[in-house]
Parts: sequence; structure tokens; C-alpha cells
Amino acid sequence: MTEEQQQLLHQFILIDMAHRSLMSDKEQIEKYPDRFKTEKLQDVINKLLDAIHHDYYNLQRLLRLNKIQVGGWKRVDDEHSNYLYTMQGIEGVLKYNNKQLKNEVENMLTQKF
Repeated sequence: MTEEQQQLLHQFILIDMAHRSLMSDKEQIEKYPDRFKTEKLQDVINKLLDAIHHDYYNLQRLLRLNKIQVGGWKRVDDEHSNYLYTMQGIEGVLKYNNKQLKNEVENMLTQKF
């Protein structure tokens, strides 16, 4: 795997994690009974989802062009997760520190907003 392909896969993992996190937050906020208090937060989440939407689908397209498929992730322990991928029929694993990954996602979302 080239460095460019690794970077592409890493960016997709960040965007995917951000998307999942925002969708989870959105679902939790929608359950909150006081809509007035959550309206601004919902607006922020929707703006962030819109901001990453284009990047998400563009990265998916680039991964397909590079014949890379992301298989999902698996939490190894409290500190680490493995992201499974397949590239040209060969399976691989990227190992991440959860705290570091979370910080990268937060920084990315901060820059988007």
C-alpha cells in the first residue's frame, strides 16, 4: 500500500467515525423533550453533517478507484481499535489508539465548522 493510499484510508476512517458520532449525537438530541434547548445544537450537527457529506462520498469513490474496501472496525481493548480493509483481495488491519483517533476527529470537525 502506498503512502497516498494509506492517507486516503486514514481520511476515510476519520470521516466515517465523525459521521457515526454525529448521527449518534443527533439521535440522542432528538429524544430530548425540550426542543427549544436543543434546536441550536441540532443546527450545528446538521451543518457539520452537510460539511462532511461531500468528503465522505468523494473518499468512498477514491477508495473504490484504488480497489480498497473498508470492512469495519473492532475494538481491541479500551485503548485500541483495529480497522479492517481489503485491497486487491489482500486483507489488512490498521491499528489505532482510540484517544488519538478521537482527538483527530474532533480537530477535523472543529476545522470544518
